[in-house]
Amino acid sequence: MTGFNCPGCGATRATHYLLNGDISTALQHNAAFVSLIPLALLGVVYVLWQRTKRNVPALPIIAILIILGIFLSIFGIVRNLPGYEWLNPPLF
Repeated sequence: MTGFNCPGCGATRATHYLLNGDISTALQHNAAFVSLIPLALLGVVYVLWQRTKRNVPALPIIAILIILGIFLSIFGIVRNLPGYEWLNPPLF
């Protein structure tokens, strides 16, 4: 509607290419989404590990959400700046 690419533009196509094993094309469609998948898996492992061992320092969920929001905001701004067109998903 505005002509700008949001941080999530291309995530569905990136998921399709990831499921088919084409990582480079998935990165072309949405680099932030592909980059955040391993971090999300690490977060799940961390939470599961934290629940089994009570002496592991807890990272507040609000801190994780704030970091994620800042990252996606910066990515959404940068992908719309001149010179960073390579971050935009290719058109069909």
